[in-house]
Amino acid sequence: MQDSGLEVVHFEPINRVVRPGSLTWRWVSLFNASYLPNLVAQGLMSQEETDQFRRDWSELESDPAALFFTPPMLGIIARKPV
Repeated sequence: MQDSGLEVVHFEPINRVVRPGSLTWRWVSLFNASYLPNLVAQGLMSQEETDQFRRDWSELESDPAALFFTPPMLGIIARKPV
């Protein structure tokens, strides 16, 4: 950002722990469904591993006590000096 002439005025970590059925859990489920085939195509996961992951994720989705810690993100606000 600095190389682009921006000044960081605020940043904060964004960490979420979610339960099945929440909006964030559904987002992760959609991401997994769309991205896992890419991992198989790239040879980074086997089809068997992907199938097992889907079975495990499905089991977690039906467990109301399950929790998922999302990957940490960083919220950044920057501005261009006048």
